[in-house]
Amino acid sequence: SPGQKAASAVLWTSADDRTKIGVWECTPGHFTAARTAAGEYCHIISGRATVSGPDGKGESRGIGPGDLLILPQGWTGEWVIHEHMRKLYVISASPDI
Repeated sequence: SPGQKAASAVLWTSADDRTKIGVWECTPGHFTAARTAAGEYCHIISGRATVSGPDGKGESRGIGPGDLLILPQGWTGEWVIHEHMRKLYVISASPDI
């Protein structure tokens, strides 16, 4: 969304660079995301959002403080941030096969 702002800080990275833990926050608005290279575990610290499948279609889920959201590797979808959001994330890439 125009004017939407996001920031993040990586707190830890594994020696093989496949796993990262960090904090992310974002102001209200919407955006699309793709987890094609790695899956993500999100623990929502503050704020509210709705997450849905591609183009806002498919199953949607409202998330807020205390929720855990799992986005498996290969997931694509849309985030609509309703209230300034902060989350702790773990991004984990599968080893190459």
